[in-house]
Amino acid sequence: MNSKVDACENTLDTDMEAKRCGDALATLDKAISIYANDDHVDILWRDRAWVKTMLGDF
Repeated sequence: MNSKVDACENTLDTDMEAKRCGDALATLDKAISIYANDDHVDILWRDRAWVKTMLGDF
C-alpha cells in the first residue's frame, strides 16, 4: 500500500498523477474497510487525506 502512496507522490505535476493517486486512494479505501477496527487505522486515514489533497478533492 505504501508503494501506491509513494507512486502518487512521485508523479506530482505529471499526466500520471490522477491515475496513480486514484489507484492509491482505491487501495487505501479497501485497507480502511478491511482494518476499520485496527488500532492504527488512523494512519490509513491520514494517508487517504493526503492523497485526496493531491487530487484536489479534499
